[in-house]
Amino acid sequence: MKKITLLGLLALPALIGCSQQINFITLSKVIYKNAIHSGEKSFKIAEYKQNGRSEVYRRNKQSFLHGILDTIFIVERYNAETASISGTIFSNKGKVNYSYDKKDLALLKEPVFTRYQLNLLAKWDTVAIREEEKKNEIVFGGNIISANRCVIQNGRWVIKEIYFKDFFNLKRDQ
Repeated sequence: MKKITLLGLLALPALIGCSQQINFITLSKVIYKNAIHSGEKSFKIAEYKQNGRSEVYRRNKQSFLHGILDTIFIVERYNAETASISGTIFSNKGKVNYSYDKKDLALLKEPVFTRYQLNLLAKWDTVAIREEEKKNEIVFGGNIISANRCVIQNGRWVIKEIYFKDFFNLKRDQ
């Protein structure tokens, strides 16, 4: 009996450690570090995006972000003219749209990205995304979108990332 109890006590920190590694705040920090190492144009923009995600998490306590996560998509657009970030975080458990501007967070009801863009990302169809950005790029005022597909494998986040030019097709995306 003592051996089982001792084994259970030894296993508890390992389980707690695993659960700490897969929460949303940890994920946001990993994305920030990846952006710095992969050549994000400015570490300040990467830091700004991380601050926005942290505010979404902090201010949206009833969100799916506070639950058990397995696969999550984080899509963000930085607007250099207004120094603001707009984003959508989604999974099969929920979605949150937000705008973050100099420490002011707005949780939005209206979508930030088109349904078509989010569907392509949910399927992680990077070939179709590249085709769309060539055919339907927003030439004036279009921004670069960063998207992360985050999946938990063996207790750790595995993150795939794509940067692409914003695109829009009037007939399809109204």
